[in-house]
Amino acid sequence: MLFGPARFSHLLLFAGLAVASRVADSALRCRELNFHIAASGLNVDISNYTLDTLLTTPLSAVFSDPTALNFQYPVNGTFDVAARYCEPRQHDHIYEKHPHSDTLQFLVHGATYTRDYWSGLVPPGDPRDANNSWVNYASEKGYPTLTVDRLGNGKSSHPDPQLILQASIQAEIIHRIIQQVRLAASPLRRSFSKVIYVGHSYGSIIGDLVTSRHPTSINALLSAPIIRAVFYSPQNPLTYHPTLFNFDVDTRGTFSIGEIITALFSIVPAPMFQGEALVVTGKYDAIFCAPGAGSQVSDCGNATAGPVAETRALFPAAKSFEAVVLEDAGHCWQNHHVAREGFEAVHAWLERVGY
Repeated sequence: MLFGPARFSHLLLFAGLAVASRVADSALRCRELNFHIAASGLNVDISNYTLDTLLTTPLSAVFSDPTALNFQYPVNGTFDVAARYCEPRQHDHIYEKHPHSDTLQFLVHGATYTRDYWSGLVPPGDPRDANNSWVNYASEKGYPTLTVDRLGNGKSSHPDPQLILQASIQAEIIHRIIQQVRLAASPLRRSFSKVIYVGHSYGSIIGDLVTSRHPTSINALLSAPIIRAVFYSPQNPLTYHPTLFNFDVDTRGTFSIGEIITALFSIVPAPMFQGEALVVTGKYDAIFCAPGAGSQVSDCGNATAGPVAETRALFPAAKSFEAVVLEDAGHCWQNHHVAREGFEAVHAWLERVGY
């Protein structure tokens, strides 16, 4: 089995206040934040595994016996998590009355990206983000958003990529940030009673860990079909703008060895999570949907059958579960021409389930 059970201990986290600065945008009112977090806990000792190991040995062979790993490796440190808070540009007394003003969308990006993934790969307000910005679309619907640079990415701290930068500690840091934004004294200068976690790629794995360990941390989860995650699939040309594709490649970040290895042990059921769950991805997601028998093309199936629908098994107690499979799109569907179609489907779902 590719993924074994995650055996991580919970971490002790202490978060500080954030420093804010303005981000210019004609349609949004945004502030850049910095969460200062001290964290300690137990990671996985993978010091015997190197990048050469991963390049020369199939992952399934490397991790066929997870009992050989030490899941009791102590780590501690203080980390900065860069974030951006945006809300619709309206007069405060008007926006406070909007039905979505108390519902925060917390957006967590995948591997090799930064928080700019959620605004068309560029900061909000850049003309290039017009058709591929989740943040802009959410704002049109009245939702405030919080995007973060995950640990090891963008302007956040870049700790040891092997022994510290792992899935477990990231999940605990994200949970702690969620706890803060529910408080009136949070860096956002206000509190939120409802938090919608939106994960892309590795951000979905982090969200799964959060709901498994802290089932009441969030109200609703939007995820990728992580139940069958793999890390290889043949290239498949789809419908995207070549300029955006080239920009995506030119600005790509890193995926640490610690993240790669611990991801394989971090996809676990969340049996106590009783919120709403939605899984959405492109039909030809080459990361989370393995090619079918006799095929060289990844296929996520549809909303009722296939890897996307099978993700329901991770959330057996969810109040509701739905799935969306976007045609003519892949893993990073927000970079495809169908991006707005996906945004529309997600926000229609949020309305249906009361958010």
